[in-house]
Amino acid sequence: MKGRNTLLVLVATGLLLSLPAQAQRNGSPGPRFDDRLDRQSSAIQRGIDSGELTRREARTLRHEQDEARQFMRDLRREGYPPHEARRMIDRRLDHLDRQIRKLSDNRDVAPHYRGDRRPPRRDYDDRRYDRR
Repeated sequence: MKGRNTLLVLVATGLLLSLPAQAQRNGSPGPRFDDRLDRQSSAIQRGIDSGELTRREARTLRHEQDEARQFMRDLRREGYPPHEARRMIDRRLDHLDRQIRKLSDNRDVAPHYRGDRRPPRRDYDDRRYDRR
């Protein structure tokens, strides 16, 4: 009797521990994509703080994020199969990742934030401004 009860407790414990993993695997695609959108928002904010992104670029990227969130809601509402919806959302977020990277990597925006200084013009003569 004691062995059977122990076995029953072990099986019940195993089932209870596997439920969260099963729910996450078969659940809605929401949390995974929400995490990804949070990482993108952090990247956008880092870009603003470092000067790699202008406020206009950040506003455009945030608008695209809002559109991606609306796209996810529309897919759920319209009843797309989960694997198809995940593929479409992944593609949309991949595009947004590329946009963030592209706008953050450009060298011609806000050079004073990165500490870059353009070299003086060739015809620049700083001796002209020497006031001794």
